Parts: sequence; C-alpha cells; structure tokens
Amino acid sequence: MGVIAAALFALLLAALFLNWRMVSVALIASIVVLAAVAIWYRWAHPTFVFHYRLSVEVEVDGDLHSGSGVVGVVWRRQPQFLIPVPEVLVRPYGQGIFVDLDQYGALVIPLTAYPYAEGVGLDYLPFRVFRSNFPVDLQIPRTRQEMEGFLMLRGGVELSANNLPQFIWLSRVDDPDLAQVVRSQDFERVIFTGVRFRNARIEISDQDFDGPVSSGLENKLPWLSPMRLVQENSGVRSKRAGEFFWNSFSIWRDIDD
Repeated sequence: MGVIAAALFALLLAALFLNWRMVSVALIASIVVLAAVAIWYRWAHPTFVFHYRLSVEVEVDGDLHSGSGVVGVVWRRQPQFLIPVPEVLVRPYGQGIFVDLDQYGALVIPLTAYPYAEGVGLDYLPFRVFRSNFPVDLQIPRTRQEMEGFLMLRGGVELSANNLPQFIWLSRVDDPDLAQVVRSQDFERVIFTGVRFRNARIEISDQDFDGPVSSGLENKLPWLSPMRLVQENSGVRSKRAGEFFWNSFSIWRDIDD
C-alpha cells in the first residue's frame, strides 16, 4: 500500500509541471493496472476458512464419557517470491477438545499436535480423512480447485487407528505439570484399567461449517488463561512439563493468532 500511495503522489506532483490531460490518462491507467494486479493476487493466493466437529468417546469404569467441539481451519496459498515459504499454510484455531475422566483427571485433544509424540493435529485431520478429491500422496490440497472441491464435502466418518488425534492426559486438571501424551491403546495401562478408548468421529455439516468454534476450555483448565497471558506478553510459547512442552496456543488459538 505504501508503494501505491507513493506512485499516486508522484503522479499528482507531475501534474503541476506536465500536461494535466496526459497525467490524468497515466493516473487512470495506473489505477486500472494496480486494481488488476490486486485482483489477480487475491485469486492466485486465496484464503479459505471452514469449521468441522470432532467427537471422542471414552469408557470410564463402565460409563461412557464424551467430548465434542467445533474446530476452525484456515487454508492459505502463499506467494513464492523472494522469501522461501511453504506453498500452502494450514493452521487450526478455536480450542482443544476436553474429555472429563472423573477421578482419573481429563483428556485434552490439542489443536496442534506435540511434534515428538503420536497423533494427528486438528489442522491436518480433516484433509487426511476426506482426501478423495485430491491426490492421495498429498497431505493437504495444493490448489484453489482442490480446496474448493474439498469445501463441498459433507458427512461424518469414524476415525481409523492411523487417523486419531493426539491425547494429552492430565491426572489433575489443576496441574499442567502432570501432563503427558498417551496413545489411545495405552489408556488402560497408563491411566487406569477401567479407562478405555471407544471411538472418535469427525463431521463436516452445514450447521457447523459456518457456525462458531467451541469455547470455554479456560473454565475447565484454571491455569490456561494465565499461561496464555504470560506467553502472549513474553513471546515464550512453551512451558516445561516433565518430558512434555506445553504451548497454550496449541489448545487455544484465535483466528488471527
């Protein structure tokens, strides 16, 4: 915008010394060219936003406990100019999914998976599940056409073992230092013999697609808001928790973060 303003200002100055009609033609031509470039840029580098619902069921001492939430995903095609950047940027926003395990604490499913443990991030999860409209060797759509086709999809799918999200177990919800990543098949061994993973399901519906993302996780995890505030102010986004690094932005992220 600064370059455009400078160019227009230069043309106006030129009008004081040159033929006004010639400058007017040049000014109009410049505006048309700049508008065309802006339209091309937006078309060639689109941004798409969609929402989907993730639901999880866990058996606790014979009773079924569930957690469900609507997650947002931003897909953006980035320009490939001077600075090398990924061709496509995908990031989730909203809040993680919470499953109450009664006396055994709680499970939190993060938006962005901790990189050194098993589990799929909620940014890539819908693309891994619904990938029939773009090449199977790609993890995400790469073109506008592929993404527009993806956005037409509706329906629900139960997640297979290789498409499960990451599970963070808190033996006490008031102490983030007790967090650890636990695989679904290890719930009984690590948490308690009466805790078993049942199923997880992803759904893209018209109701959730344009609806609000889930909120309120900070009310269930009393340490989340203070941690997020500290990380926002300090620029440090991780807190050590044993062998696990907390990043508050992985479980609570606004669309503009």
